[in-house]
Parts: sequence; structure tokens; C-alpha cells
Amino acid sequence: MYKEIEGFPGYLVSESGRVYSKKSNKFLSIVPNKQTGYPQVALWKDGRGYHLYLHRILATAFIPNPKNLPEINHIDGNRQNFALTNLEWVDSAGNKQHAIRTGLKVYTNRLTKDEFIQCLYDVITGESYFSLSQRVPYKVPFLSTKIRSIAKELGLEEALDTSLREQRTKRSKENGRKAAISKKAQRLSH
Repeated sequence: MYKEIEGFPGYLVSESGRVYSKKSNKFLSIVPNKQTGYPQVALWKDGRGYHLYLHRILATAFIPNPKNLPEINHIDGNRQNFALTNLEWVDSAGNKQHAIRTGLKVYTNRLTKDEFIQCLYDVITGESYFSLSQRVPYKVPFLSTKIRSIAKELGLEEALDTSLREQRTKRSKENGRKAAISKKAQRLSH
């Protein structure tokens, strides 16, 4: 099935990502953007050329966006995989969080305030300070202090405390199970 590309009359896109020009009566070449690596296509309108990302063309044409989210996420993290089943509409924070979780973005220098806020949300949703310290350039003591101050500033201290309490409970149960298994193994070996 083909649909007209929004804002570019005379161009059609298929669900598989083939772009067709009615004017030139041919399929257009898809080439990677040299800076981002995302596949793109060159389209013309009113005598001016435009380079559009293929994943954005496809999502706009074929994936409903009832919440009017601004960004498209590649679920598997592969920018070359523009299959409709691999694309989803997300907000900026969700896209960044996905990039961090999948290892597509690794922090190598100081974090911005927005990045610290994202770290706060990661901890609130269950990530431990230790896990966080493995992917950002800070150790646990600094992270816990910084994230606590941001939580206070944003009125999220209660959510942070709840998450940390749940994480401690989960770790205690896991450690208890390990200790019980270890004791049982010791009894069986005697």
C-alpha cells in the first residue's frame, strides 16, 4: 500500500519504505545521512530540495500518533531498520531513556541538569544507583546526593524514597534466598 508523503504532493511511500516520485515516474534512492546515519531521501517542493528521514516519513504515513508525540524511536536501536514494527512515537524523554537503556548513548563527560533529571526518573522507575554509576561518569555517593537534591527541587522526594525502599526490599529478599541456598548447600556437603 502506498500513501502520499505529508507536505509533499506527488511523492508516495510504501509500508516497506520505498519512495516513488509521480513526476519522474521512478523510485528514489535512499541514502544514509553522513552525520546521523539515518536513511534519508531527497524530495523537491516549490523548487527547493529537502532531505527527509525515512523513519519520520513512514511513521507519519502509517503509524497512528493520537498523543501527538514528537519523536520516533527505533525499538531495536538500529537506525537502518525502518520496518513499521520497529518504529514507535515517543516523547523526547522516552527516546533518550531508550537510548541510554540500550547503550546507544553513553555519558562520557559531565551531565546536564536535564540528564540528571532523566537519571532521577530512571531511579524512580527502578534503576539502582550502582547500575546508574556504571553508565554515567559519577560514583554512587555523588549520584545519590545530586539526585536527592533534584528530587527535592521537583517535589519528587516521596517517589524517590518509595523506589529506593522497594529496591532495598528486593535486594534483601534476593540476599536472603542466596544465604538460604548457601546454608542448604553447606548442610548437604557435610
